[in-house]
Amino acid sequence: MRWGRRIEDAVWNGRSAPVIFLTSGYLLGVSINLISNIAAELEGFLWWLIILAGPILFLIVTSHWWARLFTGDIEASASMKSIEPKKGLVVFAGIGPGIETARKTIEYHLPQLQRVWLFYSTGGMISSEESALQLRRDLIKDSILRPDQILEVPMHVDSFEDPEQVKDAIEDKVYGELPAGMRPDDIVIDITGGRKTTTAGAFLAGLPRGRHLEYNSPSEINIRGQGVKPGIPIQISLDYELRKLKRR
Repeated sequence: MRWGRRIEDAVWNGRSAPVIFLTSGYLLGVSINLISNIAAELEGFLWWLIILAGPILFLIVTSHWWARLFTGDIEASASMKSIEPKKGLVVFAGIGPGIETARKTIEYHLPQLQRVWLFYSTGGMISSEESALQLRRDLIKDSILRPDQILEVPMHVDSFEDPEQVKDAIEDKVYGELPAGMRPDDIVIDITGGRKTTTAGAFLAGLPRGRHLEYNSPSEINIRGQGVKPGIPIQISLDYELRKLKRR
């Protein structure tokens, strides 16, 4: 979103930026009082001109001129670094050997880990349900996690491959139902597993400020460049910078 639109929204929406909203209201009140004092000494056309000119000018200045003055684009940049273990982890179950990446990632975040959201696909010709449920059984059998620490999030394969539905599922099942004592900052979304479109949806869910993204870089690859052995998770840090647009 552009800064001009944000400023315009702040003027009219008290929840967006209370200070700007209250300041705008105060200035509007002052201008109305001044206009009333001046208009009291006038009559006819001049009276109407003064009465209408002030509010119109105020609206133009606050919602149009300032918006254009501060209009700019937000540029995003990404950097990679090691990530500290988190309390919450979102993982996507892959098919076959790919499930080992999810297990490796879960083990990395121990002993801080308190909750795992295990997303997997169901139905269709290709499903990761069997791999996901086997991973859950193994984690419990090996005393890595308790049953109540693993939350299964099954999605039909069509939804699992839809970026928007994946993002919405994370919003609802993860950030919309946070365990007691856990904040969004305590959770990381691992975008390694699943299809490319699944990864896109997970990435979108992790874009808001205060959220974390990571991927698992393979420690070994085959001659095709495919990962055959999972490595350690790497955090994807996003930085946003306002860039002023040049006038043409």
